[in-house]
Amino acid sequence: MDRVNFSVNGANHSVGCEVRSTTTLLEYLRHHLELRGTKYKCLEGGCGSCIVSAVKRHGDKPQGVNSCMVSITSCKDWEITTIEKVGNRLDGYHPLQTTLAAKGGSQCGYCSPGMIMNIYSYLKAKPRTMREIEHALGSNLCRCTGYRPILEAFKTFASDAPKPTDILDIEDLKICKKSGESCSGLKCEHSDWCIVPKHNEVLHIKLSDDRDWYRVASLIDVFNIWEKNGTECYMLINGNTGKGVYPILEYPKLLIDISGVSELKGYYIDQNLVLLGGTTLVEVLHIFKTLANNEGFCYLNVLADHLEKVAHVTVRNVLGSDACSTDTLTDFMRYRHGLHGTKYMCREGGCGACMVSVVKSPGQAPMSVNSCLVGVASCSNWEITTIEGLGNRLKGYHPLQKALAKNNGSQCGYCSPGMIMNMYK
Repeated sequence: MDRVNFSVNGANHSVGCEVRSTTTLLEYLRHHLELRGTKYKCLEGGCGSCIVSAVKRHGDKPQGVNSCMVSITSCKDWEITTIEKVGNRLDGYHPLQTTLAAKGGSQCGYCSPGMIMNIYSYLKAKPRTMREIEHALGSNLCRCTGYRPILEAFKTFASDAPKPTDILDIEDLKICKKSGESCSGLKCEHSDWCIVPKHNEVLHIKLSDDRDWYRVASLIDVFNIWEKNGTECYMLINGNTGKGVYPILEYPKLLIDISGVSELKGYYIDQNLVLLGGTTLVEVLHIFKTLANNEGFCYLNVLADHLEKVAHVTVRNVLGSDACSTDTLTDFMRYRHGLHGTKYMCREGGCGACMVSVVKSPGQAPMSVNSCLVGVASCSNWEITTIEGLGNRLKGYHPLQKALAKNNGSQCGYCSPGMIMNMYK
C-alpha cells in the first residue's frame, strides 16, 4: 500500500492506512509527533493559531498554512517547519520571537506561535514592507486584543522599517564546506544529492476509516479512478478550506487529492481571461496584478482589491477548488466551466432561473431541468445545452431570444435565460 512522505523540522515522516480521512496536519503534529507548540482554537482557519510553514515543492518558497485545514494525506513531499524548529530555549530563540517578547507583543502567549510562523513564512518568501506585514497579520487573531505592540514588533523586520532587523536563521548562516560561501539551502553544483519527488505516480491509501484516498498528477488519473470506483460518493480535494465554512461531518468514501494536477493551475487568455480551477487565491491575486496593466484588463485591479478582502493570506495560500459528489449541475457549469449565463435564485427548483436543456439518452427528445436540483454526478452521458450554446452575440441569437427582447419581455434580464431554456425544449 502506498504512503505519503513528508518532513517535519527536517525529520522524515510518512502516513498510510493508519490515519483517518479526518486526520489533519494539526492533529498529526500535536497528537502523533507531540509538537504542541502549534496551537488551535477555531479549527476553521480563522484564528491563525495553528499556522505552520510549508515548502510544498522542492525549490519553492515557504508559505504559511493553517494546519487545521490541511488533510495530512495532502502533505506529499512537503517540508514542514513548526515553531519548535524556528526557536526554542535549548537552541536559542529566533529574532522574531525575541522581538515580539521584548515589545510586549506576546501577552498571554497562546496565539504567539501562530503569529511567529505566519510572519516567518511571509518574510522568507521575499522582503516585505510595513504595510504588507500589517496586511499579512490579518491571518491571526489576538484574544488579548493588543495588536499595537504586535504590529510594532513585526514591522521592525520590514524592508522599509527605519532599522530593519536581520532575520536569517542559523541554517542560513552555515558555510558550505566545498565553496566556502554561505549556503542557500537550494541545490547547487556543490550539493551531492537532493530528493526529487515522483510527480507522475498515482498514490492510493486505504484509510483506517474505510475511505479510499488517492493523490493524482493528471486529469486522466481522476477519470480513471471514477471509472474504477464510480461517482456516487466522492470528493475532489484541493485546499480543503471549504470545511471551515461548511463543516464536513462525514467524508465521502472516495477522496481524490488534485492539488498536484498542473493542468488545473494557472490561466490562459482567449477572448477573456480564463483561470484554471486549481489556482490558489494567492496565485490569482498575482495574476490579476500582473495582467491589470495590459490593455483591456484594467478591471482586474478592482477584482484584486476585492480578493484582498476574501479570507486571509494563509488560507489564500491553499484556497482553490474542492468538489464533492453533492455539487449540483448549476455549480459545475458556473464555477467549473464559467458558464454564468445559467442563473440561480431559490436553489429549490421553484424560480426556474437555473433551467438548462438536456438529452438524457441518445434519441430522446430534449427536456428542461432545474440544474440546481441535479447532482453533477448524475449527468452520466447527458447532452446538456445552456443559454451560451443556444445563442450569443458572437454566433448570433436564437429567435426565442430575439422575440423576447423585441416584445420587451426580458426586463431586468436576470430570469430570461431560464425562461428561454424552458421554452427551447
